[in-house]
Amino acid sequence: MSNNPPLPPERQSAMRKALRQTDAIAAISGYAKTEQRKALDNAMLAGRATPQNVQGLLLLEARLLGARDVLESMDQSDPRYATIQHHFESNLAALYAQADAMGGAVRETMKL
Repeated sequence: MSNNPPLPPERQSAMRKALRQTDAIAAISGYAKTEQRKALDNAMLAGRATPQNVQGLLLLEARLLGARDVLESMDQSDPRYATIQHHFESNLAALYAQADAMGGAVRETMKL
């Protein structure tokens, strides 16, 4: 995770402009800005995360949501269940560690 100082004012201005443009494109596509997106934007502006950190976090969250769905649909007597559950739990711990490093508001918005 990034432990950088907050972005300098000129970089914050450029980042805010890029975030507004992204939000506008998402709105045209019918996607509203979520509390998670707001928390992630704030983490980037404060220097607690880079766009790459945010991308990695969101990809891991999406994979874990998929794994959770698989686990919920599996019979617990299936021999693969314990292995999938173990990987899910260890990756979930990694996800929460990343979210915590970005700030408490980010973890509070996680869907898991």
